[in-house]
Amino acid sequence: MLLVVHHEDCLAHDTGEGLFEAGPHPLIADPEPHPESPRRLRNVRSALERGPLADALEWRAARPAGRSALERVHSAAHVDRVEGLAELDGVTAIGESSTFASQRTPAAARAAAGCALDALDAVLDGVAPLTYALARPPGHHAGPASIDAYSV
Repeated sequence: MLLVVHHEDCLAHDTGEGLFEAGPHPLIADPEPHPESPRRLRNVRSALERGPLADALEWRAARPAGRSALERVHSAAHVDRVEGLAELDGVTAIGESSTFASQRTPAAARAAAGCALDALDAVLDGVAPLTYALARPPGHHAGPASIDAYSV
């Protein structure tokens, strides 16, 4: 059995459209979705539900991570900055140029962190021998005190 941990708020993170990872630009004739989009998550879920492992999967909705859990990895100031993204109007580049956020990014980030934590807890508690956190944003740009992990 593979436990797949998910949360619908992970679909709320809007990375916009533009040229691959470069974001919106006035020279682009036909903007394309950023590769890290809700479409990726919906397609992975569909492949899991329809694929050869479908009968071996158990699905569980995650709890969004609370502030105390986030502060075990990130500084309080960083958590405040990410929460402040809820004030955005539209999609905005943050950190490095290929990292974008929108008003719903904080909720999606809490949901994604919650997916990872719930997946870990399921293994540690003996609930499932194997888990998969079906989540986004992926968080690979987030360091302890910065959105751009490469500058931490």
